Amino acid sequence: MTRTRRASQDCRCPKYLDLLARNARLTEEVARLRAKLARQERTAKEQPFGLSTPSPQRLVKPSLPKTRLTNRLLARVAREQSHDGNTTGTVADRLGVPRGTLLNEMHRLATPLRPATDGLRARLRDAAVKHADETPWRTDGNNGYAWVFVAGRITLFACEQTRAMSVPADVLADCGGTLMTDRYAAYNCFAGERGYCFEHLKRDTLSIVVENPASRECRTFAEALVPWLCAAMSLRTTCAGDPVSYFVRAALIRREIETIALAPAHHPSVQGIQNIFRENAHRLWHWTEDPRVPAENNVAERAVRPLAIARKISHGSQSARGRETRSVLMSILHTLNACCTDPEERLAKALDHYAQDRNANMFARLFGGLPLYVPTQ
Repeated sequence: MTRTRRASQDCRCPKYLDLLARNARLTEEVARLRAKLARQERTAKEQPFGLSTPSPQRLVKPSLPKTRLTNRLLARVAREQSHDGNTTGTVADRLGVPRGTLLNEMHRLATPLRPATDGLRARLRDAAVKHADETPWRTDGNNGYAWVFVAGRITLFACEQTRAMSVPADVLADCGGTLMTDRYAAYNCFAGERGYCFEHLKRDTLSIVVENPASRECRTFAEALVPWLCAAMSLRTTCAGDPVSYFVRAALIRREIETIALAPAHHPSVQGIQNIFRENAHRLWHWTEDPRVPAENNVAERAVRPLAIARKISHGSQSARGRETRSVLMSILHTLNACCTDPEERLAKALDHYAQDRNANMFARLFGGLPLYVPTQ
């Protein structure tokens, strides 16, 4: 009878030694995986959504009650959404946070920041030169408009359900200075001086050539007027730092434009453009008397572009609560970006202060010491 020999610890055959080595490696790997799993379980309890939590020695109290998101993360989400123009879904996927959580936290974040926008509105009213523009943006499928008001480095957004005079009347109530806009009548409520944008006049002048391709009078009129309108809009750049040349050149440009606008004309389209100059002389020449006032409204036109992009990626409609949150966050982030190099860091520090003192002046925390006006204002 054949006896089966069983391998023992004293066996030194290659197969047995290889088996021992593989078992040792497997045991070590299992121990390493168990340790990693234990760390992940502890992290899931202490650090929700995979977000890092500071050590107890460096723990900063959240600015919002009952939230697991740090102030720095809230500031980052606000910047990526309201300034960089990223969608909530994109930000949520990048951070590993549920989309609904980010939406709710941004709505809640707007509440403590709203007093800061009131401070921006007060500073905007005090500015010598202001700009305004508006663009459609539906609310819950109904009519709605997004307004932007700019003064120096201050950018104030107001998403409302109306395009009526009530919006600029509320923002610009009881203030003076000069307001540069297009020719929309809703801005007639402004108590100060209104200025018409020459860029809009230039577009209207060029449009009569397109609408009347067979009219030599329209083409001749546009060829004569448009270069002087362009010269007026570039005057501040051309004569920067030379006020004497500015006023001399401004007087020349005004005289040439008035000569063209007052010349006899037969075509109705040409007469329509001329009537704008004849009937609104008190709103066309502020830039000839004050170099701080531009001849165009490009500042507001550029400021409204982020709203147009956000409208596009949100399929053209937003909720009533969403428009209020967007107005607050965009106003703060775009103004901070114009005044400092790191708006996200500035917002995070302001939220840290607010977490320690709920009565903190958020406007002072956010914009204290920052140059809200450009030197010429």
